[in-house]
Amino acid sequence: MLNNQEYITTELEKILYEILPITSKRLKNLVNIIIGIILSESVVISKISEKLNDSYTDATEASKIKRIERFFTSKPINPNYLYGFFIEEILKKYVKRNANNKIVIMFDHTTIDDRFLILKFSLKVGKRAIPLWYKIFEYDEKDNKNFNHVKEGIAELYEILSSYNFDVILLGDRGFKSIDLFEFIHEIGWKYCIRCTKDLLVEIKDKEKIKYLEDIKPLKKE
Repeated sequence: MLNNQEYITTELEKILYEILPITSKRLKNLVNIIIGIILSESVVISKISEKLNDSYTDATEASKIKRIERFFTSKPINPNYLYGFFIEEILKKYVKRNANNKIVIMFDHTTIDDRFLILKFSLKVGKRAIPLWYKIFEYDEKDNKNFNHVKEGIAELYEILSSYNFDVILLGDRGFKSIDLFEFIHEIGWKYCIRCTKDLLVEIKDKEKIKYLEDIKPLKKE
């Protein structure tokens, strides 16, 4: 079986044709750009262009770059809208292989070269993670770590997942330690496992000796 760029491009185009509602011309551009990003390990347009073979276009390198730029600035290309179709396809396939109906969604902030901050929610699949929802901020943008953004992501995911009847567990690090957030997740009926520091104030009915998280002793092997 062939495993060159042309073969991979053709196969990926077949898959995405069944998922995304865009014209065949734009779909072909999208597929080639995806291949270029993977091969160049970059999102810089000039580097993407360098990795695309002559089947993409027989024009000059400058023409390749302009073609890619036109794709990204095209009004019919709405990333959030198109990504929604991709996520729906992922969830449909995951339902078929998920016997216990439980899913784990991990969320965290990621920084890119001190230029961007990304809030991302990802579906845990084995040792891999598939992004379900994300929001990008400037690195020094005011309130880019505001918990309202986290709630926005959870609310939109809740709407997406509501028809699947999954038993959802949210997994987060201590940067998301917030009683308000815990209550928000509890209200929509999801579970959560979020790391907390031991000095977190805790109040449990009829257990007056417990004042901090460190006062709760975990059960052996639990």
